[in-house]
Amino acid sequence: MATAQDLINRARLMTKDASKVRYPDATVLDHLNDLLRYARRQRPDLWIGQYTTPLAALTLTGTFPLSPQYEDIFVLALVAYCDLREEEYSQDGRTSSLMSHFQKELLA
Repeated sequence: MATAQDLINRARLMTKDASKVRYPDATVLDHLNDLLRYARRQRPDLWIGQYTTPLAALTLTGTFPLSPQYEDIFVLALVAYCDLREEEYSQDGRTSSLMSHFQKELLA
């Protein structure tokens, strides 16, 4: 199973930030935790048997709590969150396109 760091590293490839200058790990990890909370609200069925347990914040070394089939859409959503900071991408529609794809795939 992938760790949070694995997903963040995959998102870094798409944001071209291998040096971690533009998007520090802590910032991207916060985004990943936001996305997990959103997913839990939208798809509580993904947490069957765990829903009454509060969602703990994921750490960099923590295991991604969903099935591997959801990793790709979370990586794309992380890229979208990072792109929100970059005016160039948020204006050309890439950000909204990535987030729409995340929502569509999550709810499918």
